[in-house]
Amino acid sequence: MPHLTCLKHLPHLSSLLIVASFLTGCAGGPGSRAYSGDEILEQDLNILPQTEVLADPRADVMYQLLVAELAGKRGQAELAREHYARAAELTDDVEVLERAMRIAIFAKDWPLALETTRRWAQKQGFNSENRQVLGLLYIRTGDIDAAEEQFLALIKEAQETVNDVYSLIANTLRQVDEKERSLILMDRLVIKDFTNAKAHYVYADLAMRAGQYHLAIDQAELAIGFDPNLTVAKTLRVQGLSKLGESEIAFAEMANMVAEDADNFALRLAYSRLLLQDERYSDAIKQLQVLLKRRTDDSDLLYTIALAHLQMQELEPAKKYLEQLVDANQRLDESHYYLARIAQQQNDLDAAIGHFSRVAYGELFLDSMIRLTDLYAETEGIDRAREHIGLVRKNARNTSDIIRLFMAEGGLLYNMAEYEMGYKVYSEGLLEYPRHPDLLYARALIAEKLGRLDRLEADLKNILEIDPENANALNALGFTLADHNLRLDEARSFIERAYALNSGDPAIIDSMGWLNYRIGRLSEAENYLRKAFALMPEAEIIGHLVEVLWAQDQQAQARQLLQQGLQDFPTDVYLQRLQQSYP
Repeated sequence: MPHLTCLKHLPHLSSLLIVASFLTGCAGGPGSRAYSGDEILEQDLNILPQTEVLADPRADVMYQLLVAELAGKRGQAELAREHYARAAELTDDVEVLERAMRIAIFAKDWPLALETTRRWAQKQGFNSENRQVLGLLYIRTGDIDAAEEQFLALIKEAQETVNDVYSLIANTLRQVDEKERSLILMDRLVIKDFTNAKAHYVYADLAMRAGQYHLAIDQAELAIGFDPNLTVAKTLRVQGLSKLGESEIAFAEMANMVAEDADNFALRLAYSRLLLQDERYSDAIKQLQVLLKRRTDDSDLLYTIALAHLQMQELEPAKKYLEQLVDANQRLDESHYYLARIAQQQNDLDAAIGHFSRVAYGELFLDSMIRLTDLYAETEGIDRAREHIGLVRKNARNTSDIIRLFMAEGGLLYNMAEYEMGYKVYSEGLLEYPRHPDLLYARALIAEKLGRLDRLEADLKNILEIDPENANALNALGFTLADHNLRLDEARSFIERAYALNSGDPAIIDSMGWLNYRIGRLSEAENYLRKAFALMPEAEIIGHLVEVLWAQDQQAQARQLLQQGLQDFPTDVYLQRLQQSYP
């Protein structure tokens, strides 16, 4: 079965940037087109190529900066990096060096970033900022000795604020993908500052993130030994124990610590968070309510308690805390969002519409608008729903949001069996975003419902031209051919390639079963379909297994499974059709 599913300008380059902005603005007028490489500069903006620039070093630097800035504005990060690197070779200007450094880091060109950072630091004078960047880049390029030198200098220069420096070091090393290098460095730093509790805590934190739980516990215990009041170290130790499968011991120890230091707000809050992470919502709520008595207007506590109640499907308590947040004018978007979800569950659709309509900003805005679209379709009809989502899409500025809104509208129309309208929506999206794989895939599925197998095949093959290992496209193409009993050898090739890429996907496993059914290998078909059914007992998989069982003269099992399927999916057309075929 197929699945239904920036670069900123430096402020002190103002004269250059005014020119760049003016030229870029002109480039977007009538007749503009897509550009690549240096042609944007030499052909379309009538700027002389570098070989014709006057032999004045300052002019050469300006040329490189202009090219880099224009490339950056056009989203050509590699071209921007290349020309900023050339500019940096021609000048010791601190701002140019810093800009070149940041763009090299953005492009993950670590050797170039390290070289420009060295020059930037030497020109600017060493300070905590450039030492931090140098330390990070030395780690990323594998020079742990040089990184150690920079971080030791940071610690020495900090003197009375050394704990703040360890926080800075922690934030820096958390960015490093090569966790082992960070641990080697922290081991060296800890040896040279052995009595510093914060150093041991940072080491423990990095070890925990690297999955080295025994080391994390050891370092947390050392941190607690040097500072018995270091709550974060106590919490981290408990997390380590939990990771090692000793959850009950860990939580018992944490409960004892809270009991012994009942007025320690930070400790109880940490305990609450651990309980939430372990999905012990009832216990977490009890601890959070103790905290709330001390801080009755704490919006974070109110919000967290509300979500914990929601996790337990305790809708009325959750609703009470969320309404308290709304009355206090706190966390309005999140509160209205979850109040809407509660109203939906309680079948109060008018209240749900009202709350979703009040979500104005943030990461929940788009989801709210999509859910509001579905509610309008249910309460006022498809025209009102499409009017709403069309307006949201018109006002959207982010490409990924616009794509998601096209997908949502098309998906709504698909679910309402308005296939022709859904096809037009996806086609409209593809006019704006040609060859976008999600839109191509969605249009392919809806084309199948319209009997346009030529369009389905063209769209899925278009995806495979872009991404030959797209398992979903391979599976959908192979399944459709098999389902229509067409070109079964080709269908087999597509499905087997998808299965090799993702053998644990129940939709692909179902396709393997249905293909085997089509080619007469009924025993193999049953094995695949039973496995798919165990992973995802959906109507289509049930129907496929019913047909395979019936073909093997296992009518009693087939009827029993079909009746079970109809109980779970009473409106499914495929299962209803099978009921008529297999009375």
